[in-house]
Amino acid sequence: MTEYEKRESDGLPVAEILFWAVAVIILFWGLGDRHLWGSEGRWAEICREMLLTRNYFHPQINGETYFDKPLLSYWAILAVSWVTGCLNEWVARVPSAIAGLVALWGTVSIGKRLWNHRTGYLAGWIMLTAYGFIFWSRVASADMWNVAFIVAAVAWYWRFANKPNFFFYLVFYLICFIGSNMKGLPALIIPIAVIMPDILTGKRWEQHLKPLNIIFNVIAFAIGVAVYLFPFYLDPKEVEQLSTLTTIEANKQSGLYMIFQENIQRFFKALDHQNPFYIYIYKMPALFLPWSPLLLVGFIYTLVKFWDFTVRCAKPKFNLLGFIGKFLKDWDEARYRYWIFAAVIIIFTIFTLSSSRRGYYIIPILPFAALLTADYLRNQPVDIFKSLILAIMELALLIFAAATLFTPFVWVAIYHFLPPFFPPILTVVITPLLGVLIIILWLMRRADSPLLNHLAGFDKTVSAIVLSMALLMGGLFCFHLNIGEKYRTEKPFALALKEFGKDVKPENFYFYLKTPDKAIFYLGLTKPVSIVKSEEDFQKMLKSKNAVLITWRKFLETDKYGRGVYQYLPKEMHGKFNLREKIQPWEKKKKHQRDKLVVWKIQGVSLD
Repeated sequence: MTEYEKRESDGLPVAEILFWAVAVIILFWGLGDRHLWGSEGRWAEICREMLLTRNYFHPQINGETYFDKPLLSYWAILAVSWVTGCLNEWVARVPSAIAGLVALWGTVSIGKRLWNHRTGYLAGWIMLTAYGFIFWSRVASADMWNVAFIVAAVAWYWRFANKPNFFFYLVFYLICFIGSNMKGLPALIIPIAVIMPDILTGKRWEQHLKPLNIIFNVIAFAIGVAVYLFPFYLDPKEVEQLSTLTTIEANKQSGLYMIFQENIQRFFKALDHQNPFYIYIYKMPALFLPWSPLLLVGFIYTLVKFWDFTVRCAKPKFNLLGFIGKFLKDWDEARYRYWIFAAVIIIFTIFTLSSSRRGYYIIPILPFAALLTADYLRNQPVDIFKSLILAIMELALLIFAAATLFTPFVWVAIYHFLPPFFPPILTVVITPLLGVLIIILWLMRRADSPLLNHLAGFDKTVSAIVLSMALLMGGLFCFHLNIGEKYRTEKPFALALKEFGKDVKPENFYFYLKTPDKAIFYLGLTKPVSIVKSEEDFQKMLKSKNAVLITWRKFLETDKYGRGVYQYLPKEMHGKFNLREKIQPWEKKKKHQRDKLVVWKIQGVSLD
């Protein structure tokens, strides 16, 4: 073992164990503490109805087909529910946390294979402490699975890049197509697009174009397609609809139609989420915080190096064929750095070109951004910009750590001016403790303690920064984001409604215009609820002997679209709610009450 290899391996067993231990803590701690929020209600309710109906191939919300996403993200939640014997917030989020671990493994694996162990684990630490990664690893959705399968496919490519065979092609396509059954076809398109620069510039295309490898590639791809389509073949409704194709509207209940709509039609013609083309210019750095400044400087550094490289290839006199030949010949001098640079650009471009854009769609770029940042931080010479950003990060961490020491007094002041708001006692204790630990890390850095190297595996400054960021982001997601949970009102209201309507049949629960999926999940009814939209619907409901009407406060008064419950109810019922969602003291303004639910008990009322 050379001296360099010995230095590269020193302390790594401890550093690796610490990394994976911290990853498990950050991704799993308090995972079920928060009530369902946002789109999580859809995943939870679809899985609940799958368990209720024993129909695992046709996702439904309130008995209506909801094929917005492929099946495997729901099946992952069901698998956890079968192990635990229950279905709750923790169970719904565990698959995303597992996907986060897979994405970390893929990122570390690529970094280790292209550079060395320390660069791989530095990329892992950077991604583990990136805001967007932790956030989506702790949310019940398919998004982190999309990231996991994309980075796993690319990691698999690099494992066999020099020796493609049938096994390589088969596993690669299986990863891509199984991933496509988690969220969509980006799990196939992005890995292929990302590995293309290396195939084309590294002369690997010669191996892939060998007759035997072409045959292997085609067969493996066909098997991948078959695996992708297999769940649809198992669905009797899907087979029936495919055998009786009629109109587009009729086939919107088809999973294969939704594949076309969500993956192809949406790319060229957005159905919704029509954000401006430049949205990712500011959303991507937000997702990559707190590492965005280093990523930007690393990206510019690599761009300058790449430009210098292309200029050298064009000299002394430009000739297209000569330029291409020299470019490909000299590519090896920094091929991995240029490849990861190209990968970031390709992913950013693909999502920007799509006509349907949302801020978090871009999260598959995070592993590659982490690798680019790690390469710049660890393998490139120290420059003024790198030193300046590291110094600013150190100063910001120390200011944050000092500020945490005063948080107990801040909480008391908040309670005084905004009763009854007060955080859990554990959070009150943990916050200054995290600050003390960060200060200790930087005291160790000033004392030049070798322990930092063994804990993280990098030089003392970088080790102190990544460990401090882990404490900061871990505290934020494991404790601080849960502070307001006991003041959230949707779940307590749904449980109170469940008790209030325990003698009411499921079909006699009437919701105005639409059903809130999170409330439906917490109600746990055995049959779909009813929806009222017109005067005829209200007439039928009001004649019920035992029913409940539920709506949002924003739908009480008639709005400019003609929506409003009061126009259909007798005046004596206006404002006479039998049950209402709690309004907190800081929600006095009407705009803060719009999404609060209210309930009437219906016992044979007439419109006359």
